[in-house]
Amino acid sequence: MAKNGQVCGAVIYNNIDTMKRFFLALAFLAFIVTSHAQDVEPPVEYLPSVNLLTKDSTLFNTKNISNGGKPILICFSSLNTFGLKSIKDVIENYEEWFKYTHFKFYFIGWSWDKLHKMRLAWQALKCEQFVALQDYNKEFLRALNIKEYPFYMVLDGTGKVTWAHVGIISYEEDCGWDKVFLELLKAK
Repeated sequence: MAKNGQVCGAVIYNNIDTMKRFFLALAFLAFIVTSHAQDVEPPVEYLPSVNLLTKDSTLFNTKNISNGGKPILICFSSLNTFGLKSIKDVIENYEEWFKYTHFKFYFIGWSWDKLHKMRLAWQALKCEQFVALQDYNKEFLRALNIKEYPFYMVLDGTGKVTWAHVGIISYEEDCGWDKVFLELLKAK
């Protein structure tokens, strides 16, 4: 053992150096994740015809997605933390957005357990314009060539895809959910 804690100083130095590397890697990872979310060219002009399942296990064809000439917001995601956060964020903004756009929200996922709880929360807030669909075999995902999710689309009153976004939408992001609202207004 060295005098005056020299070994201890080396251990502390190594821990600080390791912590610096860790925080540098963490900052780099955060940059990569947040910079990846971006508006993208819509993958299609109109939605393809794909059969999805409703909550009561009846078939629903995506050609039937409509809202009487008003805009539609579609979120395609798994029901992981980010997918559930997307639903919660839309719920928080629903009343204000609906007042101006009368939009309808379709959430397309591929499992039901957590989605049922979100649907109950949506109904408790009196948001009737929420439709949950299940892409049980990920056919919709393949038809749109979606490689990453969450994936958002805004459709205008004619069913034309006017805007698409891949990645997490957050309030910290430039325009974030405000951008979604503006796209809904443009599609009105």
